[in-house]
Amino acid sequence: MQREQPGINNMHLGPTAAHAEEIMYRVEYVCVRLFAVDDIESAMCLSADEFRAKYGFEKPSPSGKPVIVYCRTGRRATRAAETLVEHFRFARFDFQRL
Repeated sequence: MQREQPGINNMHLGPTAAHAEEIMYRVEYVCVRLFAVDDIESAMCLSADEFRAKYGFEKPSPSGKPVIVYCRTGRRATRAAETLVEHFRFARFDFQRL
């Protein structure tokens, strides 16, 4: 039987479910399959109430929770992220390259 080394226990398993759940509530997820990517600029110009009424979720803010945009292939998400960075000063982290 192989002994585990102190301080390295279960690191190969990645984050625990509790850790993943904690992270999940600290970010805003936006599926860009639900609306046209070309509409992002006009959507971000809406008031918070108008945005919520039209799209059904809180308007993302550069000073608020981090935003994760996603889609099936990543093409729309890339375009959406570029728009948010260029026009609305969101920070960008590309997780495809990690």
